[in-house]
Amino acid sequence: MSCTINTLTKEFMVKHHTSSPHHPHANKTIEAFNKIMEHCLTKVCAVNRDDWDEIILAVLWVYRTTMNKLTKHMPFNLVYG
Repeated sequence: MSCTINTLTKEFMVKHHTSSPHHPHANKTIEAFNKIMEHCLTKVCAVNRDDWDEIILAVLWVYRTTMNKLTKHMPFNLVYG
């Protein structure tokens, strides 16, 4: 750990932990979700793809309220009951 980090953690009384951000199972899940989002956004975005930020909430709503083939549930229902 660098001297700067040591000084800051002592100054602000923060307990510093180091960990690895790599979690294979979670990474695969996120990659799968990103692939789905990319596919959906390319279907509804303009040709130059500069309007994705205006459409992403609608795409997320569709994703969250669509039945998942594997779980047989909507993600919204799994989170909120």
